[in-house]
Amino acid sequence: MKKKRVILFPGSEDTSVLKENNITKPLKEIRAGKIYKIGQPSNRYYQYIHPIIDPKTLNIQDLEDFKKIENIIVRVISILRMSNGSSIAVLKHYKDQKVIGNIEKIFADVDMSIKSKELVNLDSDTQSS
Repeated sequence: MKKKRVILFPGSEDTSVLKENNITKPLKEIRAGKIYKIGQPSNRYYQYIHPIIDPKTLNIQDLEDFKKIENIIVRVISILRMSNGSSIAVLKHYKDQKVIGNIEKIFADVDMSIKSKELVNLDSDTQSS
């Protein structure tokens, strides 16, 4: 009979990984203090990076103005765990200045912004160049 592996602390193992270009990268690497670059919008506008936590209240002009954040270097301030299970990263300009206009912090869906390359890890960006 085959024995089952005993897990001492269930739920503590993070099995979620991002598979992109045959590179497996654990999503738990996204943590406070890491530096990222804002990539290109995945659609006409940014779908997974927003100036406010509830993007449903934005109008078209707000989204058009927000496209100017491309190529800005940001630092992860914190990760918010939402009640639906998703993770939202709170991002700030790496030099502690305003990101754009009067916006100090922006919010990014951790999983989807990485997959869509709206948020680019600087380490992987320099390795692929």
